Amino acid sequence: MRKLSLLLFLLAVFSLAFVSIACGGGSSKKKSSTGTGTDPTGTGTGPTGTGTNPGGDVGALISAINSDRTGSGAGALTNNGNLAAVAQAYADYLASAKRTSYSSSADGKSPETRISNAGITFIKAGETGVISASASSASAAKSGMNSGTLNDPDFTDIGVGYAKFTTSG
Repeated sequence: MRKLSLLLFLLAVFSLAFVSIACGGGSSKKKSSTGTGTDPTGTGTGPTGTGTNPGGDVGALISAINSDRTGSGAGALTNNGNLAAVAQAYADYLASAKRTSYSSSADGKSPETRISNAGITFIKAGETGVISASASSASAAKSGMNSGTLNDPDFTDIGVGYAKFTTSG
């Protein structure tokens, strides 16, 4: 039996003015991109809260990511509870499927589709996942930073999903 941890990072860039122009100036029926987040039912711990640092393991992880980002000239990311709920739901899905390698479309949907389906408007979105036997905040941040997505200066918000699961073998 192997115990694995899964970390999922969802990132997005928001601009209501741009979205309004892109929608032809009409009103959007999508929900706002701000919120407090929830703890979706599942195997994960469910990050909650908004702001730069929600506290706990998720807060430590976001702090580590922001430290790397500011060191490379990118701005700090803001924790977004709605993105975190989407990330948590997908982390729970991957854990329940006992995925031992990360895939951004294991459920047949792209990260952008999952974010849009949650009613979140965005200009640009990205996702990075880390599945590891030992995923400390620092090592997970380092693994995610290697993808380039977490260091993209265009991103302004982050949502983190976290789940643990056990596999045989």
